[in-house]
Amino acid sequence: MAIDKPGSFVSSLANTAVAGLAIIETRLALLAVETQQHARLFVTMMCLLIGAVLALGFALFFLSALVIVAFWDSHRVLATGLVGLSFALLALALFGTSVYLRRTRPRWLSSSISEIAKDIAAIRNTTQ
Repeated sequence: MAIDKPGSFVSSLANTAVAGLAIIETRLALLAVETQQHARLFVTMMCLLIGAVLALGFALFFLSALVIVAFWDSHRVLATGLVGLSFALLALALFGTSVYLRRTRPRWLSSSISEIAKDIAAIRNTTQ
């Protein structure tokens, strides 16, 4: 039978299919690892962010209360206005930082996409 010969067309086709499936398996494993890393990083960042927001909230509350109480007798309107302005400037700075981080973050699955592009290029080079 011609099918059992090591150099036959069917054998070459089977080896190519096995190699293709191995490439797909490797890329799916990379995709799974990358997804896990992004999920863990996201959860860690959210926990840290929640803790930081709570701590900042308490600090700002007590600091603003201290400023208002300290200047209550002499400049209560000025102290209240400056505390409010400080909060507005902080909010603008945080919003600007958030927009910057959103624009500069790496694309999700960028490693997997680049590896698949390399695989496609390598396959095209071997077939030509």
